[in-house]
Amino acid sequence: MRSCLLQERIDFLESAEGFRREKANPAYSSMALMRSGYVHPKNCRGDRFVCLLGGYASYADGVGAYNLKERIEDREISLWTQQNLLLAMHLERSICNSRLPPDCHPDEGDYFRANDSRHRPTAADGREAGAIAIAASESTGGSSATGPSTPHQSIGE
Repeated sequence: MRSCLLQERIDFLESAEGFRREKANPAYSSMALMRSGYVHPKNCRGDRFVCLLGGYASYADGVGAYNLKERIEDREISLWTQQNLLLAMHLERSICNSRLPPDCHPDEGDYFRANDSRHRPTAADGREAGAIAIAASESTGGSSATGPSTPHQSIGE
């Protein structure tokens, strides 16, 4: 019953609001930094996304939705791309985007760097980053099934 109502709602949004329905590989979508592709399992904790590398903060669902929207257009990543290959692609792109520190060697598996305090997100006064907020802005024209909003950063206490 519920899936029928959900399907009807998706069909309505697709026709009335200009949404399009696409399938995308969901692996690491909520753990990857949108700009660089930096992946770390601790970037996403619950509904929070805080990049351990640069401190970017947002809602994990918003980050995941943005990454899925971008992944639809990515010709290198298909729905069937294996998870380990997808992780390797993210790490390679992170290195190419020069977002990783020079002492990070992803091929040695230290991209998890769980005990490295240098990469812990902090607020301006040295305390750990606090609450996060997201502002949604409506886009014009057609958008993906992830919705018409784009996440923006806002860090507060």
